Amino acid sequence: KDAMAGVGLADSFNMVIMAFFAAIDLGTTVVVAFSLGKRDRRRARVATRQSLVIMTLFAVLLATLIHHFGEQIIDFVAGDATTEVKALALTYLELTVLSYP
Repeated sequence: KDAMAGVGLADSFNMVIMAFFAAIDLGTTVVVAFSLGKRDRRRARVATRQSLVIMTLFAVLLATLIHHFGEQIIDFVAGDATTEVKALALTYLELTVLSYP
């Protein structure tokens, strides 16, 4: 039960982050599609490269922030959760941050 609660807490934070990555991805898809439709491969490559750089930098920044401030993030999200649930949520968050795009 505690493990499921921990996953739920961490995933509420993860969903916000994934929404950001999805927005970047969607914007990139539109630019690349229009560029390829206009046969402008250079612009498509530039947009793809920029998207990859932005998402990589953001993922590294998030990993660093979670490493240093993960406990505070979980405390903010968790509210009145038990210490055990918060510890499990932090462990899950620290592992899932490695899978961010």
